[in-house]
Amino acid sequence: MRAIIQERYGAPNVLKVGEMKCPNPKDNEVLIELEYANVSSGDARLRALNESLLVKLMMKIIYGWNGLRKKIPGVSGAGIVKKIGANVTTFQEGDRVYSINGMKLGHYAEYVTIKETGAIAKIPDNISFKVAAPLSFGALTAYHFINKKNIMKNNNVLIYGASGSVGTYAVQLAKYYGAFVTAVSSAKNHQILKQIGADHTIDYNTIDFRTVDKQYDVIFDAVGFINKKSCSKVLTKKGLFLSVKSITSEKQTLLNEINEIVKTGNLKTVIDKEFSFDEIVQAHEYQDSKHKVGNIVLLIKTTGSEANHK
Repeated sequence: MRAIIQERYGAPNVLKVGEMKCPNPKDNEVLIELEYANVSSGDARLRALNESLLVKLMMKIIYGWNGLRKKIPGVSGAGIVKKIGANVTTFQEGDRVYSINGMKLGHYAEYVTIKETGAIAKIPDNISFKVAAPLSFGALTAYHFINKKNIMKNNNVLIYGASGSVGTYAVQLAKYYGAFVTAVSSAKNHQILKQIGADHTIDYNTIDFRTVDKQYDVIFDAVGFINKKSCSKVLTKKGLFLSVKSITSEKQTLLNEINEIVKTGNLKTVIDKEFSFDEIVQAHEYQDSKHKVGNIVLLIKTTGSEANHK
């Protein structure tokens, strides 16, 4: 099968198109023929390894010392179940699914195997493979923080870094739960943020929201650039500070809960650019540029059933 191979850490050009053996599902796994992969900030971080010494050490221990132990990167994507293991009952061949594979990676390829009980879910009928591919990364991360437990109706919620993958999903989730949403990003992205539900926007290049005389019930840092201490004056007495720096979990149950919101039409995927399989280096260069709005997707399969879905 065709696959993107990463044998060392570094700039986008460490990613090479090559051939790898197609995986065969174990008894408790499904084999997915991928239509689209998500090119996420997590993928870029794992490729470049531009982290603090401690984080870099931990990532090397987990993923491989000089390069990826698993060789094929790509945390998340969407496709069709091509084959199921002998003990699989939740999914059938032909199911449209999206998934995230944690430390096993592997979505930058024509095929990937996922445990039946892993972070995999059927794609709602009202969205396409392309739209579904980023859900298990961006929407799942956002939903970990912006959910019915943390967001109450009429809360004042601020999303910092609102124009990224996690941020665009977070804005919509906060609106879904009835909040008044302030989105912080560069001014060029304000229009799209208002289109997806932001009530108010702040350009971080000209205004530091922490110096404005307004308080928020929830502040969510969707990019990991600020901290709770610096926001203390603009948080209400019982206000919540949430950050993507916190640990999140990848669970099938959470993806199914996200699906219910997707089905209502209140959670959409913002896609900035689509790249072909052979344009993987350009896709990562664009991810590194920090100029994207929402998500970047990688087209894996150029023929198939995508045209038959919205």
